Amino acid sequence: MPSVECNTTAAKEHVSEAERTIRTVKERIRGLLATLPFSHVPKRMKIEFVYFVILWLNAFPVKSGISQTIPPRELLMHWRLDSKKHCRVQPGTYCEVHDEPVPTNTMAWRSHEAIALGPTGNLQGSVKFYCINTGRVLKHRSFTPMPMPDRVIKRINKIGEREGQGQTFRFLTRQKQAYEWTDEVPEDNDGFQGLLEDKVEAAPYPDISAELPGVELDEEEREFQTILDKPELDFRNMAAAALHNAGIDGDEAARHPLKA
Repeated sequence: MPSVECNTTAAKEHVSEAERTIRTVKERIRGLLATLPFSHVPKRMKIEFVYFVILWLNAFPVKSGISQTIPPRELLMHWRLDSKKHCRVQPGTYCEVHDEPVPTNTMAWRSHEAIALGPTGNLQGSVKFYCINTGRVLKHRSFTPMPMPDRVIKRINKIGEREGQGQTFRFLTRQKQAYEWTDEVPEDNDGFQGLLEDKVEAAPYPDISAELPGVELDEEEREFQTILDKPELDFRNMAAAALHNAGIDGDEAARHPLKA
C-alpha cells in the first residue's frame, strides 16, 4: 500500500495512537477473561484471545480511520466476516471436537476435548481450539459445544498454574504495594445498609435474561425430566377398579361373569 507512511519514533518517545490502541485491546481481553471460569489461564490461550480481540476490532469501521463505513479488515482482505460462519461458538467454551482420522475405518476415537479460542478468520469459518491433552492449537470445522465440567476447569487451572499464569486483578502503587482504599464503607455501616434498601427500578427489557455472560457450566444446567419407560399395565387392578365404579361386588362378578 504505497499511500501508507511509516513514521518511526525515537527511544522512549510516546505514540498516543499506539498506546491508546494497546489500552483498548487490554480492556477487551480483561472483559473476555472475566467471563471465563478459570483462575489460571494458560499462556497459549491468552495469546489466542489477543488474536480474537484484534480480529473483531478490525472487523468494524473506525471513527478516526480511512473509511467511516468500511472496516479496516475489509479494506485489506476485500471480503467481510459472516456472523453465521465466524460466530459459531464463544471463546472459552468446552467443546467435543470431531476428528477425521485417515484411514477412517479404524477404531480410533472420533472426538477429543478442547477449549474454543475463536475463529481462524478464513472464508470457511474454521475454529481454533486449545487441546487439553497436548496443549496445542488445533483448527477444525466440526465440533459440538457442551457445558463446562468441573474436571476440565481443574485441568486448565493446573496447566496455567504450572506456567505461572493467573487471573487476579490487583491495584498496586508505584512501589508495587497493594493500594489501601480509604473510602471503603463497611457492610455494617448504616449508610451502606441504606443503599441496599433503595428502590430497584424495573428492567428496561424484562424479556432479556439478566444472567452474567460467560461459558455454560455443567453445574448450572437446568433441571430436566428423565424419560422413563412406560410401566406395564396391571389388568387385574384395572378390572377391579372398573367393577368398583360399576357397583358390582367381586363375589357377584365371580358368580355371574357375563353380567360383569
